[in-house]
Amino acid sequence: MPDDKQNQRLVPEGLFWKASSGMSEFKFACPVCGQHLSADSGSTGLQIECPTCFQPILVPRPPAPGSKYILSATQPIKPHLPSAPAPAPPAPARKRGILATAAYAVALAIVVAGGFLGFKTLRSHLRSQEPSARPSGWTMDLHGKLFPNRMASGAINGRPFVCERAVLQGGLLTLREGQIGIPGLAVTIALFARQPEELGGRSFHIATNDTGAPHVVLRWTNDQGHQMTRTFAGGYAMKLQFGKPTPTGMPAKIYLCLPDEEHSFVAGSFNAELRRVSAPRPRSPDRNS
Repeated sequence: MPDDKQNQRLVPEGLFWKASSGMSEFKFACPVCGQHLSADSGSTGLQIECPTCFQPILVPRPPAPGSKYILSATQPIKPHLPSAPAPAPPAPARKRGILATAAYAVALAIVVAGGFLGFKTLRSHLRSQEPSARPSGWTMDLHGKLFPNRMASGAINGRPFVCERAVLQGGLLTLREGQIGIPGLAVTIALFARQPEELGGRSFHIATNDTGAPHVVLRWTNDQGHQMTRTFAGGYAMKLQFGKPTPTGMPAKIYLCLPDEEHSFVAGSFNAELRRVSAPRPRSPDRNS
């Protein structure tokens, strides 16, 4: 594991941004999903992506000393773009071209829908398995184990899991179910890196007795619709291998097995979207100073 943790300004830990030593820490909430985060007092104006709902937010100013309230972050202001003028009605001579374009669009939609339904069929098949059965592929000894030749999938908290989106924000890797919104199932690994490109070409091998292992957080939604989390600071087995960054992300392979009673695990390949952590904005002079 790298030894540069003390040089980091913000170190992601689980679902939170843990303040570096030397600066006071304060908590704030995501304005979209309400997830509580924490940062140091020198991080005001830093733009990050919420690890729960993946929306960009800005770290607020620290609260007044002694305040018991949780501040809310804000979202970056998007520039207003003028609406495009309505297209003019097509001339009669172009009707054939328009019909051909419409037919192509319909055919393309059928192909995309077919692929989407195929993916949903795979996820439905995994979810149809007996929840009481021990998940196939779970083991606490990964010595000699190969990465499965499939998309990253497995089981989380006793429920079949298929990775539909992977995001690497700084050193925070999240594999989740669903493309947007709060995921029903997700696993987050807090690796030690300032920016995602630092992890390109690196491999991690974690055994159950290793110390200083990256924190792993499981997230799921219970029967009442509440978000649940469980953090593992060690005692698990993991093989994680990153490829080189590309314009479309960073390919990677994972084999992760956790020591919970439900035998949660994720194994296979994925392509992670890269999200850089923006540098903090310059702080304006304090008028009271």
